[in-house]
Amino acid sequence: MQDWDAAKRYADAKTGANHVPAVASVLQIPANDPRWIFAIPQDEIDANDLIDKNVNQR
Repeated sequence: MQDWDAAKRYADAKTGANHVPAVASVLQIPANDPRWIFAIPQDEIDANDLIDKNVNQR
Protein backbone atom coordinates (compact mmCIF):
# COMPACT_ATOMS: atom_id res chain seq x y z
CA MET A 1 0.00 0.00 0.00
CA GLN A 2 2.85 2.36 0.77
CA ASP A 3 4.36 1.85 -2.70
CA TRP A 4 0.98 2.52 -4.31
CA ASP A 5 0.69 5.81 -2.42
CA ALA A 6 4.21 6.86 -3.42
CA ALA A 7 3.50 6.01 -7.06
CA LYS A 8 0.26 7.98 -6.93
CA ARG A 9 2.02 11.03 -5.49
CA TYR A 10 4.72 10.74 -8.19
CA ALA A 11 2.11 10.54 -10.93
CA ASP A 12 0.20 13.47 -9.44
CA ALA A 13 3.36 15.56 -9.35
CA LYS A 14 4.17 14.64 -12.94
CA THR A 15 0.70 15.40 -14.29
CA GLY A 16 -0.10 18.33 -12.01
CA ALA A 17 -3.16 16.61 -10.56
CA ASN A 18 -4.13 17.45 -6.97
CA HIS A 19 -1.48 20.16 -6.87
CA VAL A 20 -0.92 22.75 -4.21
CA PRO A 21 -0.63 26.19 -5.86
CA ALA A 22 2.53 27.07 -3.90
CA VAL A 23 4.25 23.91 -5.12
CA ALA A 24 2.87 24.17 -8.65
CA SER A 25 4.46 27.57 -9.09
CA VAL A 26 7.90 26.13 -8.26
CA LEU A 27 7.57 22.67 -9.81
CA GLN A 28 7.03 23.41 -13.48
CA ILE A 29 8.74 20.47 -15.13
CA PRO A 30 7.10 19.18 -18.34
CA ALA A 31 5.81 15.59 -18.16
CA ASN A 32 8.22 14.47 -20.91
CA ASP A 33 11.30 15.96 -19.20
CA PRO A 34 14.11 13.37 -18.66
CA ARG A 35 14.38 14.40 -14.99
CA TRP A 36 11.26 12.27 -14.35
CA ILE A 37 13.16 9.11 -15.39
CA PHE A 38 14.85 7.18 -12.60
CA ALA A 39 18.37 5.92 -13.32
CA ILE A 40 19.13 2.24 -12.84
CA PRO A 41 21.89 1.71 -10.25
CA GLN A 42 25.22 0.81 -11.87
CA ASP A 43 25.50 -2.33 -9.68
CA GLU A 44 22.25 -3.61 -11.20
CA ILE A 45 23.44 -2.86 -14.73
CA ASP A 46 26.75 -4.63 -14.10
CA ALA A 47 25.03 -7.67 -12.58
CA ASN A 48 22.52 -8.15 -15.41
CA ASP A 49 23.77 -8.93 -18.91
CA LEU A 50 20.28 -8.30 -20.36
CA ILE A 51 20.41 -4.59 -19.51
CA ASP A 52 21.95 -2.31 -22.11
CA LYS A 53 25.13 -0.87 -20.57
CA ASN A 54 24.20 2.60 -21.84
CA VAL A 55 20.67 2.60 -20.39
CA ASN A 56 21.28 5.63 -18.17
CA GLN A 57 22.80 7.65 -21.03
CA ARG A 58 19.42 8.39 -22.70
